[in-house]
Amino acid sequence: MGLNIDGSPLRKALESGRPALGVQMVLPSAHVARVIAGVPGLTYVTIDLEHGGLADMEMQSAINSIAPFGVSPLVRLPSGEPWLIKRALDAGAHGIVIPLVSTPEEAAKIAAAARFPPLGTRGFGSTFSRDAFGWSSDDEYREKANGEVIVAVLIETREGYENIDDIVKTPGIDVVMIGETDLCLSMGYNLDPYDPPKEVIEATERISSSAKAAGKWQGGRIRPSSGGVKELMRLKHLSKLR
Repeated sequence: MGLNIDGSPLRKALESGRPALGVQMVLPSAHVARVIAGVPGLTYVTIDLEHGGLADMEMQSAINSIAPFGVSPLVRLPSGEPWLIKRALDAGAHGIVIPLVSTPEEAAKIAAAARFPPLGTRGFGSTFSRDAFGWSSDDEYREKANGEVIVAVLIETREGYENIDDIVKTPGIDVVMIGETDLCLSMGYNLDPYDPPKEVIEATERISSSAKAAGKWQGGRIRPSSGGVKELMRLKHLSKLR
């Protein structure tokens, strides 16, 4: 299959104000990746290295299986360490999702690691990351990658919630997401998707409003069993607020 892609479909969708729907992949299978990416209407597939069972080679195979469908492969990493970010982006990921971001210093380090100088500290060395964007040369990748790669942070700790106004001001952070389960646990509650604690509801509303005020795109997880359609409409609205 030839590449049906030129740059990041996810960024194009977000910049045009269109809602972007995606699926999270946790199984180490290039075949599964192709099946998922071929579902009509998807803009991205997130390859989960935080909770999923994928190693580096399986991540690379998944990226190479997803991109030809004109779908953005994202990688959710176990942490925001620069070497992990480099591994994902060098494999051709169109973006990264970093969990448990709690301070503006962490956010700044993540944003820098995802971009080449002068905007960041990422080193260049991969000769095939360009392929997943449909670009023909390393020079084209170096010139365009800083403006195409998506950096998403998950706010899922009390500390992250308390620091949200400073986190969202960080240059280079594109998307703010809320990890409801870990946020509940960090705030001393168990997650009940049908009846979330009032304090957690207020925290998520504040995170969302802070991201909106800073002009950040927002993302979230749709649970069909707990108001998925309502959440979909909320996120569709939020995608147009940047």
